[in-house]
Order: sequence, then structure tokens, then C-alpha cells
Amino acid sequence: SSLLHDSKNGIVWAGTEGKGLFRVNLTDWSIRQFTHDKQRSSSISSNFIRSSCFDEQQRLWIGTFVGLNILNEVDGTFQSFFHDGSEVGSISQNSIRSIFLDGQGGMWLGTYFGGLNYYHPLKTLFQHIRPKPGVNSLNDNVVSCMRVGRDGEIWIGTNDNGLNLYDPASGTFQHFVHRETDDRSLGGNNVKALYIDNKNNLFVGTHGGGLGYFNRASRSLSPIALSDDEMANNNVYA
Repeated sequence: SSLLHDSKNGIVWAGTEGKGLFRVNLTDWSIRQFTHDKQRSSSISSNFIRSSCFDEQQRLWIGTFVGLNILNEVDGTFQSFFHDGSEVGSISQNSIRSIFLDGQGGMWLGTYFGGLNYYHPLKTLFQHIRPKPGVNSLNDNVVSCMRVGRDGEIWIGTNDNGLNLYDPASGTFQHFVHRETDDRSLGGNNVKALYIDNKNNLFVGTHGGGLGYFNRASRSLSPIALSDDEMANNNVYA
């Protein structure tokens, strides 16, 4: 998400498309804006922000159209990371669509045409996870959203190939896609939003395919039928 609430410190962080990053203090309602400055390499790398997440050290990671940024809140500077084909362990693509922290302190980045990136502080390199033809793997290079379940499995929403379920322990993927002849399949393959409820069941928002529901007990995925009065269209983004 590009909207984060730091409840401990009473701060809301809001990422925008074109106006940079805003810090809103909910105590005194003061606002600070962070924008890209071509003359300052320590400024945020882009004013177009797609995602944000806190790491284990409570540092703010920001995914933009042009690179990954980590904010040093003490002095208001940013450490920026970019794709560099000559550098081992750089991010795989500069457009970062989604970020989340897992239970082991690792950071996951979903990119636009660069697949998944995984970073752990003990390794200090970005590991790339991409589709591999003919073998069990991620099935799309565009990753729109991610969520982690109670058991540590990671749900990955893609742009064109539905839903991936990744088991970090075995390194294997399970795929859930829309099939025209199967009314119990995912409603659409362009996945835009994921939500896990308190029973560890998954809700899936798609572009053009409405809302889906995965029941963990029965391991079944099915669309949720809503009338026109209940939902204006089949585009579910949040």
C-alpha cells in the first residue's frame, strides 16, 4: 500500500502519483512533503509512488516508478536502489509495485516486468525470482500485490496470470488462474488486491473478474457473486 499508519508515533505516510511522499503528524496535523530533486542524490528517486512498507528496524521502504528508496527519518534523506545489469544483487527492475515484510525479517518486492525480489539483512543482496519455462516457478514477471498467511506461505497477485501461492520452505509455486470453462476458478487473471481474514481465508480483487474467495479449509477458490446493486463493476482494486 502507498498509505501507511505508524500508530506508535501517530504518523500517516501517504505516497502519491506525481507529488511525492507526505508525512502527516496526527497530533499537531503538521505535514512534511518529500519530493525528487535532480540536484540532490539523497532525495527520493521519483515523485510517483506505488508502494511502501516498514522493515524490522521500522525504516520506511518506498517503491516508486524509478527505483526503491529507504528513508532516514532523522535527516530526511533517502538511500536509493536501482537496477544495474552489471551489478550482482541489484534490484531486477526499477518500477516497484508492491512491498511487504515477512515473519523472518525479509523484504519482498513485486516489480513491473522484473518478477519478485527478496532481500534479507544478513545477505545484503536482492535475490531475483522470475518465471522459468518448463519448471515450477513464478508464472508472471509483473507482480501487483502480495500477502503472507499464518503458515508463512506467500500469496502473489500477478498482472496477467492470476494468483501464485509460494511456499518458501520448499521453494515451490502453486498457480490459480481463470478458466473460461470452470465457474469455480478465479474470476480474472489480472489480480489487483489481496486480503487475508482472521480465519486465514483469502479474498482476491481482480480487474474485470470481480471478487474471489479462497477457503483454506477446503483448499478451494471460487468467485463471489454480487448483484449490480451490490457492486458497480467487476474491478476490485482494494
